[in-house]
Amino acid sequence: APWAGLFSDHNAVDLRIWQWMTWKYDVQGALVWRVSYWYSPERVRQTGAYQNPWEDPMGWSSTGGRWGNGDGRFIYPPNVDPNTEHEPIVTGPIDSIRWEMLREGLEDFEYFQLLSEAIDKAKKEGADAETVAQAERLLSIPAAIIVDKSQFTQDPQTLYAHRKRLAEAIEKLNR
Repeated sequence: APWAGLFSDHNAVDLRIWQWMTWKYDVQGALVWRVSYWYSPERVRQTGAYQNPWEDPMGWSSTGGRWGNGDGRFIYPPNVDPNTEHEPIVTGPIDSIRWEMLREGLEDFEYFQLLSEAIDKAKKEGADAETVAQAERLLSIPAAIIVDKSQFTQDPQTLYAHRKRLAEAIEKLNR
């Protein structure tokens, strides 16, 4: 804090707002270094045991340093102690709320992209100038959502309301 982060003890909106910031600041992508970093080999060497990410959420570096709770983990192994004998696991990994919020943010970004494309098409087809201007204003993220890189809404309803306006504008321009 105050930056949008991926740690499990931050507000879930943080991961969703990443993609809004990507749009606002014209960033050409987002890099997540890993999604299933369940244990650090260095931590195993130090402790003699595998880390259970369900019980110890800290992301450990290869040198034993702490990164933060949930860093490198968006999906989790089935809730089984990795240090005990158990039946073979036939279920897949379990996703996190943060993973879902990242996906939600990617969908929000797609709405911005779809509206931008619909505006370009509408201009080429000679659409009503005021309708196009209203749609273009929606591409600018208001201060109620993002003031700057460290000040942004924590209210998901604000994001849903803006996304709804984006969707309505996309539909209006594509009629």
